[in-house]
Amino acid sequence: MDSYRIIQGNPDSSEEVSEINEFIDKVKKNIDTANFTINMAEKPLSEVADFLEIFVPELKVPESVQNNPVALQVENKTMKEIISDLG
Repeated sequence: MDSYRIIQGNPDSSEEVSEINEFIDKVKKNIDTANFTINMAEKPLSEVADFLEIFVPELKVPESVQNNPVALQVENKTMKEIISDLG
């Protein structure tokens, strides 16, 4: 089983952007079996959902809760478990 770590940050170079895109491609191929560790600072739920939607396009957050702040702290869970926990 593959394991991925995601931390909040902004890429500083085109090389980092390329590495991030490569990472996302790998994750999409293994989305059902990969485990994730995610540490994101508090953000509106809509921003967290936008991030997760990169991996699971079907994810939709109800408009009524989109501005609620959340801090996503996940240790070693599958993406399906993470999304289930959110909603």
